[in-house]
Amino acid sequence: YLHFAMDSLIKQTYQNFEVILVNDGSTDNSPQLCEEYAKQYENVSVFHKENGGLSDARNFGVSKASSDWIFFLDPD
Repeated sequence: YLHFAMDSLIKQTYQNFEVILVNDGSTDNSPQLCEEYAKQYENVSVFHKENGGLSDARNFGVSKASSDWIFFLDPD
């Protein structure tokens, strides 16, 4: 899911936005994929934290945001 979501965001014609990726203790390859996107794209930031659940991860991401508008992407 992460790969498809990020590819969709990167292909947007409007480019004045930031992407905040919060790794909430993932055990798959998501942390590495997040790091790759952050290295490749200036508007992508990644943060790693211990698993605290969905709400905790979102609140953490919001605390790192610098814009007035916030959107969440979920796999469902």
